[in-house]
Amino acid sequence: MDQLEQQVQARLQAARLFPGATLIVAVSTGVDSMVLLHLLERVAQPHFRLVVAHVNHQLRPTSETEERFLRRYCGAHHLPLAVWHWDHEDVSQGMEDQARGARYQFFHRVLDQEHAQAVVTAHHQNDQAETVLMKLIRSGDVGAGQGMQAQRQFFSGQLLRPLLAVPKQTLVKYARDYHLTWFEDATNLADGVMRNRIRHHVLPALQQENAQATAHLSQFATNLQRLEKQYALLADRLIDPNRLHERSNGLAYQVTATDQPVLESLLPALWHRIQVKPLSTTKLQAACRLIQNRSKPQGEIDLGQGWQLQKRYRWIQLQKKSANLAENFQASEPFMVVLNHWYELPGQGQFGVFSPEHSFPSDVHTQSVWFTEQQLPLHVRPWQADDRIALPDNHSQRIRRVLINQKVPLEQRQHCLVLETATQFVVALIGFKVSYQVYDARAHKYLLAIKNERKNDERRYPNHFV
Repeated sequence: MDQLEQQVQARLQAARLFPGATLIVAVSTGVDSMVLLHLLERVAQPHFRLVVAHVNHQLRPTSETEERFLRRYCGAHHLPLAVWHWDHEDVSQGMEDQARGARYQFFHRVLDQEHAQAVVTAHHQNDQAETVLMKLIRSGDVGAGQGMQAQRQFFSGQLLRPLLAVPKQTLVKYARDYHLTWFEDATNLADGVMRNRIRHHVLPALQQENAQATAHLSQFATNLQRLEKQYALLADRLIDPNRLHERSNGLAYQVTATDQPVLESLLPALWHRIQVKPLSTTKLQAACRLIQNRSKPQGEIDLGQGWQLQKRYRWIQLQKKSANLAENFQASEPFMVVLNHWYELPGQGQFGVFSPEHSFPSDVHTQSVWFTEQQLPLHVRPWQADDRIALPDNHSQRIRRVLINQKVPLEQRQHCLVLETATQFVVALIGFKVSYQVYDARAHKYLLAIKNERKNDERRYPNHFV
């Protein structure tokens, strides 16, 4: 068996594909993908079913010629073929990124339609070296130097790059040895695209300094991927499972003083639990600054990729942002309180105002309150900016200050409720603080009862997050 065939076979074995699985082969008709298709025909068949996927980008006059050639080839070789024409407006900037995004969405559709296990692409060693240089130029992130992976998750299947360690010249030699037909993409000659400039000028200059520059860049990416996996395993040990609360749209974690020196390792470990793509250095540093900023107990950082970090005192939450405004908490409408009746208390449990002879289980907290006939009925409404809690000696405290002092998260503040008399006296910020009441001989005693009230700081905020 040819050495190149052995490499492809080894990569397929490493992917642990099911016998008889369908593989989607991405073919552009360039030399790289035609070599890949030829190799898979020799190595993968009859163990796997091959389906060729081709995108006609409609950007070049030869696009139609290439599609017709591939249709003839697949017909002659009895290979199923899926073709998609990319209908696009005139693209002046970001053509490469947009075309890549369109291709991979198409591959995703074919993967689902064919119930395939993997998409196989022809990226090779030179592509890897170019990618590493491009990403390092654009960013100093560790993740940038990792380049492309030979195998990764791709929607419901895998994305395989069995030629990623193979030099371009080896593929060209293989194509000539087997007399393969391929087409050259004329757009690869233009320097208007960054990748082409690196391919035509930067890499040749590096190879003049060292003929192994391309291979070294590719190996650098492989080594960095391995080191990153080892680092992730070690960083994961920093996570205390007793302070971690995972949920469907993210996670919450209680940060302690011992976490401060290792935040730049802890945060990526937490991030890795909900997202595969690495957190950029810029976002990581911004998040660490927010967490370490003692003068800002609450705040948010946009992490990109549709995620955000929320700081709520000692708790941080990595949360998926939602475009659905209906998911946001809505302030309750005011309502009249019926005595001896339980009401839902948003985010905390239940509350009610009861006669003093009423008995309660041990998990219910009660506090005595007194009302005259003129002060009834009672009402509950969302708190307002000018609301105050009464204190002894004719003093008072703004409800906003109560919420700040008790370190109530911003999201919870917007649906906190006050209990108010018919004479508009604020009796309580329900679940947090009760007003001081001046003795009145005409007043009758009642019990303000809170069920499932949070009793200590250690467990104050998990219910909000999870």
